[in-house]
Amino acid sequence: MNGLRPLVVDLHCHLLPSLDDGPRDWEEAVRLAAEAWASGTQVLVCTPHDMAGAYANPPERVTAQLRELRRRLEAAGVPLALRAGNEVYLEDESLDRLRAGQLNFLGSEPGAPGGDPGASRRGHHRYLLVELPVGQWPLNAEELLYELRVAGVTPVLAHVERYEELRAAPERLGRLVEAGCRAQVNAGTFAGREGTRLQRQAMEWLRAGWVHFLGSDAHGGGRRTSAMAEGRSWIARQRGGARLLEQIDRNAAALLAGQAVPAPA
Repeated sequence: MNGLRPLVVDLHCHLLPSLDDGPRDWEEAVRLAAEAWASGTQVLVCTPHDMAGAYANPPERVTAQLRELRRRLEAAGVPLALRAGNEVYLEDESLDRLRAGQLNFLGSEPGAPGGDPGASRRGHHRYLLVELPVGQWPLNAEELLYELRVAGVTPVLAHVERYEELRAAPERLGRLVEAGCRAQVNAGTFAGREGTRLQRQAMEWLRAGWVHFLGSDAHGGGRRTSAMAEGRSWIARQRGGARLLEQIDRNAAALLAGQAVPAPA
């Protein structure tokens, strides 16, 4: 993939304080970052929630917090690389916020252009981490995901293993991937934190080519802590796991470089 060096990337993490339900303060954020680096993560994408009526985290706000955390990590001697993003709750207003430049593309550098569809250079792929209701799949979900793709954005479905609709009908996830979406699974699921049944189902999806990225979805405060190392270790022990991890790492490197993440052959 254009000679990109694979990296261990946590694509979904709530690490920035004072933006959502992540760390309580800077000290906790630095501690979590140091733990992530020590466990093997090289790049961490900060994805604070963006949800109408609850959290609004536009580029300028996320940029300010991310730059401050970079400064604190440098002072603490933690060489973890940080990128910006949002976990966008998918709703009608999401498209308006995208067009207004009020959303952070996944893996973006602070200060990069916001959500203006005309801001990207030719051939540059843009990704948006999107979340849906866990218990009830919205009737217009496919329509909204299609509208994002029309706007020039590749939707990355956050923690797909958590959605009851996709667990009950996995072929629906396959159709979404074929239509141009990409998918992320929480590393803790592969580590067995959600039970062996879901662990095995996530592995089946990974083998099918329906899972493209890993993320910790860590929040701090002891809630949903990172399991990147545990999850990767479990995958590596499964049949074909080493090859699948290599593909996940290539996918993450491609996303960070603004390149296309391929669908399964």
